[in-house]
Amino acid sequence: MKTKKRWHISREQKWELAFLGFIAVFLFAWAVIQPKNFSPDEQMRYKVVDYIFRHNALPHGGDPEVLDESWGISYAFYPMLSYMVSYLFMKLVSIFTMSAHAILVAARMAEVLFGVGTAYFTMKIGKHFFRGAYEKLFLCLTTLLPGAFVLFTYINCDGLSLVATAMLIYSWIRGLEDEWSYKSCAFLAVGVSICALSYYNAYGVILASVLVFCFSILFCEEKKWNVKKMLTRGLFITAIVAVLAGWWFVRNYRLYDGDILGLNITTKYAEQFAEEARKPSNKYTFQMNPNANVINMMFYQPANHAHNWLLMVYYSFIGCFGYMTIWPPEWIGKVFMLFFLGGLLGILPTLRDYFAPRINYFSEKKTVLGQTLHIQYLYRQSRWRKEAVFHMGMLVTLIMPNVLNIYNSYVNDYQPQGRYSMGMLIPLMYFMIRGYQNWFKWLGGNRKAEKIFCYAGCAGMLVFLFYCYFCLIVPNCP
Repeated sequence: MKTKKRWHISREQKWELAFLGFIAVFLFAWAVIQPKNFSPDEQMRYKVVDYIFRHNALPHGGDPEVLDESWGISYAFYPMLSYMVSYLFMKLVSIFTMSAHAILVAARMAEVLFGVGTAYFTMKIGKHFFRGAYEKLFLCLTTLLPGAFVLFTYINCDGLSLVATAMLIYSWIRGLEDEWSYKSCAFLAVGVSICALSYYNAYGVILASVLVFCFSILFCEEKKWNVKKMLTRGLFITAIVAVLAGWWFVRNYRLYDGDILGLNITTKYAEQFAEEARKPSNKYTFQMNPNANVINMMFYQPANHAHNWLLMVYYSFIGCFGYMTIWPPEWIGKVFMLFFLGGLLGILPTLRDYFAPRINYFSEKKTVLGQTLHIQYLYRQSRWRKEAVFHMGMLVTLIMPNVLNIYNSYVNDYQPQGRYSMGMLIPLMYFMIRGYQNWFKWLGGNRKAEKIFCYAGCAGMLVFLFYCYFCLIVPNCP
């Protein structure tokens, strides 16, 4: 007689489920309490979501129903996958109620879903690289940072780009482990498709994915320069991306006279319909100033800003709310700055370990004539190390959002906002944790001290998140 299998959930799995449940509940609580347009550009984005909800169709970017009178443009010119997910939640809730606030919260549920998804993939990444307390610290630093957390509570495209970034980084791990099986390639293709339909600022991680995929096949596998495999698997990935994401760019090509990204048509509409002061022809950018360069811009402080461009981006990356009007105390940002610097300084002496493609070494202790000697062995591998290729991808993912953020402020629109650099979140926290692991290793590897440090960091992140919600958000949400 057969006995039924009983599902056994380990203690670790229970903790993971509890953490994801907490993320979902707290994101929902944050999404519910905010009035419409409490956060940047939500009103403009909601016009697009509402149009899809009412018409069951995607709007033309220049449709009067979605066009903003002040800026002369709409977010319907840009990818709408995030809004399409919001539409599904709105349709579901509309079966039970047509309350305006209920429908708004339903639209925000897409962002809540993306937040839980980001936490899930971050958890998977952390489990692969870290153990015990370090795994928990990496997860908490990445998912509980208020500057990122708030992006999953209102209508935007940043949340979708973050879950796509987490998904792609996890896909590298899978692909490097099984040498890019078709299953791993399909997973990567889905991640690229989601990223392509999220936010143009997130495209740096797509570039990093191409680098990791190509370099790992060409240089890391037993058969070097396996161009045939790279092209075969690459075409397989491209075909999936073409099916899942290509339709959007074909649509743009047909609607906007070949403008597949919708950038030129956006400029055209802004010039034609925006308020006079906001027309592109009337903008004066740093690029136009012959006496100003990128460095000047980064250290320039407008009269109505509390800090220069660099510090405004940094402090808002940590956390700011509303239309960049609600800020935590400045000393919290300074504490984070010291924390970040500590971790990044800790990784500097070991950069060769992370990025050298062929060089690898290990050390051991030996006792000779009563003296303890530290002997280091260094060798050059014939093939590239997969770890080095992974770290190259992480570095590109860390740098590119900042490059695009700087470029946009310098060339197009001066907006020092940390959310434009948020794509670097996972690589930043990854390298920081590695740095602190080095510090404790150099200080003797005291396991108890490491646990205290990591759990104190987790507790600090949780307290800071609660502070932002109960002391900054709740009092400012009528």
